[in-house]
Amino acid sequence: MPLVAMTREMGSLGMDVARILESELRVPVVYHEMINNLADKMRLRK
Repeated sequence: MPLVAMTREMGSLGMDVARILESELRVPVVYHEMINNLADKMRLRK
């Protein structure tokens, strides 16, 4: 699965860029809370 990692800062339009990439690449936007939760369940280091 392709992966694009992004950070967001105030005024950077990071969420807008993420939504465009999501639409163009047809991959879901996954938030860090979801990844942290999955890592906890799999007992992986973050």
